[in-house]
Amino acid sequence: MSRAEGWRRPQDSDPHRPRTPADLQAHNCIRYRLPGGGFIPWLFVADGKPFEVDVTGSLVVINDPDLVINAALTGIGVAYLYEEYVAGMIADGRLVSLLDKSVLPVTDGFFLFYPSRRQNSAALRALIDFLRSELRQNGDRAKGPSSTAALSIVDRA
Repeated sequence: MSRAEGWRRPQDSDPHRPRTPADLQAHNCIRYRLPGGGFIPWLFVADGKPFEVDVTGSLVVINDPDLVINAALTGIGVAYLYEEYVAGMIADGRLVSLLDKSVLPVTDGFFLFYPSRRQNSAALRALIDFLRSELRQNGDRAKGPSSTAALSIVDRA
C-alpha cells in the first residue's frame, strides 16, 4: 500500500501551515526530478477527484529520496514522498504530515512512470503493453472493496 503526502518538520508548524493544496504556492516545496527530466507530480484529491498542484521551490533533487528527506528535516521546505519513506521520522516526531484530508487514498496499485514523449526501448514498450493488456483482461477481478484497480499505469513526461 502506498500513499504520497507532504511532510515538514514539526517546529515549522505555524499559523502559515498549508491547509489546502493551493496554500503550497506560498511555501518552498522540494521538487523531485526523475532521471528522464520530468518531476514527480504533487497529486491530491478534492470532492473525490484527483488533481495536480504545480509547486515551486528553491531546491530540485534529482533521483535521490534521501536528499529530499534530509532537506525536509533541515527545514529547507515541504517534501512530497511516499509515507513508507518517512514512517520512522513521523513516529519519532521529526516530521509531520500535511494536508491529510487532501491526499490520495491508499492504494495497492502499481504505478509506472516513464517518459512518454521520447523513444522508449523495445523492452520498456513490451512491458507497458503487457501491463495494459493485463489490466484490461483482469481489471474486474483485480478490483478490491474500494473499487480501485490493483494496477494503474500513469503516463508522465
